[in-house]
Amino acid sequence: MFKNKEERAKNIYALSSDYGRGISSLEAEITVNFKEATKYNPISYLRDGLSFIGLNHNTQEPLYLNQDDVIHTLITAPTRAGKGIYFGIKAVETLKLGKGLIILDPKEDEFLAQICKEELENQGRKDDFIIWNWPNNFGHKTFEDDNENEVTKKLTIMLSLVEKEDEAGASFYRKSERIVLKKLMFLFYNSENLLNYKVEKNLLNFCKFVSYFAEDLNSFFEFGKEKNKPKANIEVLEELGKRYFEPKLFNSCNPFKERDLSTIESLYFSLSEFENISFTENSSILGALTQGKCIYIKSDMLDETALKFLKFVIADIINKARKYKKKTNCVVIADEISFYPTSILSAALATIAGFGVKFILSYQDDGQLVNEYLKSAIKSNCQTKLYYKSSDTKTIEYIELLGGSELVTKFTINGVERTIKQEQESYLNINKQRALPKAKVGILIHESIPKPFIIDTAPVQVKEKFDWENINNKVVKIDVLNLVKKFDIFEKKFEKKKVSSTETNNNEVEKFEI
Repeated sequence: MFKNKEERAKNIYALSSDYGRGISSLEAEITVNFKEATKYNPISYLRDGLSFIGLNHNTQEPLYLNQDDVIHTLITAPTRAGKGIYFGIKAVETLKLGKGLIILDPKEDEFLAQICKEELENQGRKDDFIIWNWPNNFGHKTFEDDNENEVTKKLTIMLSLVEKEDEAGASFYRKSERIVLKKLMFLFYNSENLLNYKVEKNLLNFCKFVSYFAEDLNSFFEFGKEKNKPKANIEVLEELGKRYFEPKLFNSCNPFKERDLSTIESLYFSLSEFENISFTENSSILGALTQGKCIYIKSDMLDETALKFLKFVIADIINKARKYKKKTNCVVIADEISFYPTSILSAALATIAGFGVKFILSYQDDGQLVNEYLKSAIKSNCQTKLYYKSSDTKTIEYIELLGGSELVTKFTINGVERTIKQEQESYLNINKQRALPKAKVGILIHESIPKPFIIDTAPVQVKEKFDWENINNKVVKIDVLNLVKKFDIFEKKFEKKKVSSTETNNNEVEKFEI
C-alpha cells in the first residue's frame, strides 16, 4: 500500500521528459482534480468593471473577465450540476450594475427568484422585482405599442409558422396559416374603422376576434348555400343570419374565400390554447429592457403552451431591443433553452448585443438541442462557455476539441529497449473531464483566454427559499369582451321592405343579397 497521497501519485503518473508531461490517465487526473469545490461567498469577489467567473480549482485565485468581453454566455450542465449557481451570481452582478434583468425559468427555481428579490430589497428597490407567473397571473403586455407587422412576426414565431426546407408538405400549411394570420391581424388592427369594433389590442382579444370572424365567415358561406336550395329552410336561414359583425361592413372588408375557412379555423385552434391563460397585461417588458427592473418569468417545462409562449417572449425581447436600442441595457437568463428553441434567437444572437441585450443560455448537453442550425449559432456567438461534468459523448468530444491540445511524452518499452516519442494530447481529455466532481466545478472556455480553466463556483446565500406556493395560489380572473350576435340579416331586410317575418315566403328569401 502507498504510504501517502504523494507516493501514490508518483506511481500513477506516466513518465514525463523534456518533451512534455506524461500521457494522461484517469487515476492521475483524479489525484489532481477530484476534489469538491471550495465554499466561498461569491458576492465578496465582485469588482467594478470586471465579471467574476469563479475560483481557479487548483490555485483558488479568482478569475475575472472584462465586462466588455462578456457578450453572450452558454452553460452546459446536467440537472443539479450548478447552472443555477452561475445564474445567481450573474443576476446579482447585473442588478448591482443597474442593468435590467429578464429571467426565463421553466422549472420554478426556489433560489434564483429569492436571490433577485433579496438583492433588490437590499438596494431599496423592492417594487422593481416583477413576477409573471404562468398561467395564473401573467402580467406581460402582449401587443404593447406594436404595429400589426410586429405582432404578426411574434405570433409567427410562437406558432412555428415559418417554412422548413426539409418539410415541404407541412411548410405549405404553415405558409397558408401565416398568410391568413397577416390578413386577420390587419383586420384586427383596423377593426374600429372597418367593422365598427373597438377593443384593446392584446392576445386574448385577438383570439376572440378570430373566433368571431371565423364564425361569421362560416355563416356567410352556409347562408348562401342554404338560400340557393330549391326549398330553403327558414329556421336554418334565421340562425345563419345572426352575426357578430354588421353584415355590410363585414362583406366589404372580407378578403377570404370559402377555401380559406379551414385554414382560419386551424389557426384559431392553435390560438385557442392561450384563451384560458390569465394575461393581466399590467407590466411592460420595457421595464427590464430600458428601466433596470427585474422581470422573473416563471413558466412550466411540462406545459407545451407555456413553452410556446416563451418563444413569443423571446421574439418580443428582440423586437423591443431593436426598437429602443438607444435605451436598452439588459441581461436575459434563459434556462433550459432546448425546450423552447426558436429560429429568431439564432438569427439575433449575432447582432442583439449591439442593441444592449446580452444572453446567458443553458441546456443540459449538446445532444438535447436537436436543431443543428440553432445549436451552431449559439455555440458561435456565446464566446463565454461554462461546462459542468457531462455524460453525453457529443458534449465530451466537443469540449476536447475546443480545449486545444498540448505536447506529451510517450514511452514505448519493448524488452530492454525504451523509445521516447513526443505526441499531442487534448488538454481537456476525457480523463480530465471524468475526474471532475459532479457539481459546482466547471470548465471555463473563453475566446479572450488562450487556455481553458477549471473553476469552482459557489451559490449566493439567501435567507430562505422563495415562496412559490403563495404565488401559485393567486389566480387572477381576466375579463374579456364577449360579443353576442346582435346583427340579424332578416331584421335589416324586413325593415327595408317594411314587412313582417310572417309575410315572408321562400321565394323572397331566395332573393336576399348579403
